[in-house]
Amino acid sequence: MVTLTVAGTAQHFHPAERGTVRLEIRRESRSRSAVLAEVSSLHATVRDQARAEQQSGAATWWSADQVSVSTVRRFLKDSDVAEVFHVAAASVRVKYRDFDALGRWVSTVSGLPGVVVAGVEWDLTAARRASVERDVRVAASATRRSGPPRTPPPWDSASPACSPCSSRACARTPRARAAATER
Repeated sequence: MVTLTVAGTAQHFHPAERGTVRLEIRRESRSRSAVLAEVSSLHATVRDQARAEQQSGAATWWSADQVSVSTVRRFLKDSDVAEVFHVAAASVRVKYRDFDALGRWVSTVSGLPGVVVAGVEWDLTAARRASVERDVRVAASATRRSGPPRTPPPWDSASPACSPCSSRACARTPRARAAATER
């Protein structure tokens, strides 16, 4: 579901028309060459699948970052000794129009070791978004012109939040009303 808000006074809810899957491919090892080869192979597999999803028409586009390798030092528990690990990572994004295909692909690709689904961003097509934003602006403008809704004081018996009570702390008591008007 996509939510559009304009000036906080109008909201329209619309079913999503696109879903962009964000995948993170990440592995670590003590061997730089081994981790680089493993992530490069996974990255190529996921890229090939993304390309196939676009060619089938289920996805509208895809993109893939290059594989990067970094080094981290981790200290052994209760020790001053550090070990060096190499972390290889890459990401892939695929924008779907067919949500059933999106679900099938995510189920398949998330089973690969080292692949994590970082999220799905739901959106409208560019043309639909422009139309909907225009409608929300019109609704917000109409609300703005009519003015803000009147909020009754807490001791106003017409207020739905106020009900008769015998509490001394109640704002409806004469003493509380007098104190509020003196301020």
